Order: sequence, then C-alpha cells, then structure tokens
Amino acid sequence: MGIQDRLKAAMETAETRAKVYGAAGQEGHRSTGAALAKLFPNGLWLHTEEEFTRFLLFSMIMTKVGRYAKNIDNGGHQDSIHDLGVYSFLLEDFDDNPSNGK
Repeated sequence: MGIQDRLKAAMETAETRAKVYGAAGQEGHRSTGAALAKLFPNGLWLHTEEEFTRFLLFSMIMTKVGRYAKNIDNGGHQDSIHDLGVYSFLLEDFDDNPSNGK
C-alpha cells in the first residue's frame, strides 16, 4: 500500500466518522480539554511512566464520556459506553499492578 492509498483510506475514515459524530465530534478535544482543566484547576505534573500511563487511561475515559455526552439526546453512544468499560477496567488493573509489563 502506497502513501496515496493510506491518505485515501485515512480520508475515508475521517468522512465516515464525521457522519457518525457530526460537527460536535470535530470539537470533542476542546470540550474534553476544558473538562480536564476544571478537574485539575491547579494543573497536573506528571513525572513517571506510571503517572503518564494512569493519566492516559483517565484521559481516554474522559474522551469517551465527552463523546457520550454529545450524543445523550440521541440515545447515547454505544461504542463509547463499551469503550468506557474497557478503559475503566484497564485503569483499575493498572492501579492494582502499575509495574506489570516491565
């Protein structure tokens, strides 16, 4: 697969997702960023691999909550609910075993 094919496939994915998520989906990063800023009004300093991993999983949860919120008046967003479960259990497992995989 050449670069043009990859670009075309990426564009097709973007167009498909835009139809699913609509205009609100295009701005999800801004609303999630605003929510995170409110949750951490004094900022957040991450220094260790464990801290970055924990924040990454937490951020993914917040992203899925945001996507669900954008679709709440349309019956929710099943993929986001499923992803929330997965990321929640990944985070719980990480909290219990932060040094796994090393």
